[in-house]
Amino acid sequence: MSRHPRKSKNKIFARPAKKRRSRRENRRWNDTLHAWALPINVSILIIGVVITGVMYAVIYNSCNSIYAEVEQEDIRAVELLEEMQRERAKWDNMKTPVNLQTRLLKHGIAMSSPKPGQRIVMTSSPGKTGVLGTSEYAVNR
Repeated sequence: MSRHPRKSKNKIFARPAKKRRSRRENRRWNDTLHAWALPINVSILIIGVVITGVMYAVIYNSCNSIYAEVEQEDIRAVELLEEMQRERAKWDNMKTPVNLQTRLLKHGIAMSSPKPGQRIVMTSSPGKTGVLGTSEYAVNR
């Protein structure tokens, strides 16, 4: 005996084969579906909460990265300010008359400060150039 049922030789009495429904065909409305249904309001609420959470995370991370950059820039600004103050102190120290004289001697330049009669004042108006120490320019000094 074979395991397969006998095929009827008489095609008149043979049962027609069931037609399989294609996947594209819609199910009938009265077919039961084994799915868990969620009310639309609840699903909208869940989606809203998820979107809000993602937006919060993105904004939080971007704000933290901007905050870190601002901190780095503040540290750099303080360092530059301190460096500027150090350089200004060095420059002010170099401009003192004693240090100017030592620098000039170090480079082999023999200079001295001008005498009061050697100082000349230049003005923007023509014909108003004079020597400091005279009566009209001594007041402006």
